[in-house]
Amino acid sequence: MNYKTRLLPLFLFVTLAQSLARVVQGVVYSHDGQGPRMRLVRDPDPRTVAIELWRELHLSAADAAALADELRALLHRFESRTPKARRRYLIHAAIAPANYRSAALAKAE
Repeated sequence: MNYKTRLLPLFLFVTLAQSLARVVQGVVYSHDGQGPRMRLVRDPDPRTVAIELWRELHLSAADAAALADELRALLHRFESRTPKARRRYLIHAAIAPANYRSAALAKAE
């Protein structure tokens, strides 16, 4: 693994945070007679597509393999239609067995 590949997770973290920060323009505080309220003011026309999705799924080994195959196929499909002249996006997809057990997760179940 070269240095550029090692820096990609950090680069993704920073650019994702910057993109998501641009979507939120501020916060509006008010009182509706029952208590204080807070509302995020979002950019009505965000120019950047940025999402971060995390899920803990309960899958069989076959379903996990099928999901990995679908993620691979999805990225390959978009990779094959990407001309050089368009904007670049950094994509990360991962799946791994969750070999951890925290007290917080145990309480949530």
